[in-house]
Amino acid sequence: MTTAKKVVQVKRGKSTTRVGLSNTSRLTRAAATAKRTKPTPLTARDGKPVGSKLTRPTTKADSGGAGTSAPHRDENKNAGGSHTPVDISVRKFDTKVLESTAKYFYADDPFKTHFMNALSILFPEGERFFIRSVLAYRDKVSDPKLLQEIKSFCAQEAQHTLVHEAMNELAARHGYPVKKLESMLRGELRGFTELGKKSELVRRAALATTVCMEHFTAIIAYQKLTNGTEVEDGLDPAVSALFDWHAIEETEHKGVAFDVYEATGGGPLLLRTAMLWSTLMFLGGLHINLATLLIKDGSIKSWSTWRTAGKFLLDPSTGFLVRPFGDWLAFFKPGFHPWKQHEGLDIPAHIATIAPYVPAKKSQPKRR
Repeated sequence: MTTAKKVVQVKRGKSTTRVGLSNTSRLTRAAATAKRTKPTPLTARDGKPVGSKLTRPTTKADSGGAGTSAPHRDENKNAGGSHTPVDISVRKFDTKVLESTAKYFYADDPFKTHFMNALSILFPEGERFFIRSVLAYRDKVSDPKLLQEIKSFCAQEAQHTLVHEAMNELAARHGYPVKKLESMLRGELRGFTELGKKSELVRRAALATTVCMEHFTAIIAYQKLTNGTEVEDGLDPAVSALFDWHAIEETEHKGVAFDVYEATGGGPLLLRTAMLWSTLMFLGGLHINLATLLIKDGSIKSWSTWRTAGKFLLDPSTGFLVRPFGDWLAFFKPGFHPWKQHEGLDIPAHIATIAPYVPAKKSQPKRR
């Protein structure tokens, strides 16, 4: 297969910068050589297989309130099925709370604000791609629990798409080229999906990429929920709640794409190759978005912008690119599964903090 290149031009004044975005040929070559191996059984720390007997806290399905946790034993004997130990609940975030958000909503700082904007711009088309990639294999899944989780996964991702589109619209109102950046990513990801309709190798590569991107969102979610004042300091409360809401739901469904990949015969060689590609793809897209936003308002020339960037990204204990590095490396360990990480995260406690931003579901009148 030939390698396609899509060249994105970012013009400023008379200078033109060319950024090459590689297409899917690397993944398809890896897929062509990958051996179809049996998935490694997921095991807990005590050595017992996860999926046979699993303590599973259930959360009251209410619109996103804290609910109550009541552990019970879940019998799931399908080793190629679901390993998710929590309920996946769909919550609707109230985007009206974002309408009064300031232009620089993160500590009145251009870099921090545009970093969050750059992330948000990646989400709508990224989430749509994840949904398409998982649904492409739904018919090959037999485990009823995993099938229900696929449905919940898609519903959550659809809500994330809508909410981040609303957030991105706020940036667009300030004159930032949000639509152009979204369009660039849309062309890449929809092209990936279209190729997958013609080739099983590409379709499998798309699912592998989704698994890797879901790992990224899970470790970013953990950093947002646990990095305390380092993340919260100066961040607009409504924007903070939005990212907490997103982080909670990414945590709840972090194993779904992985389970679908393994349940449908995906092997580790392609998955690890896809992680290398996906890392470049994610960081490259984030860099293009961030640089474009900083160039637009001129803050890229400011020394304070670079000073903030160094601390925000590279601080040894709290930096965005440093703190999650161990979690990223864990993906390459034999027997890795997303639910082997961050087992102690108190999801119900975090759900309680976003309750004011998640409208209660209207009760439906009982039919007589």
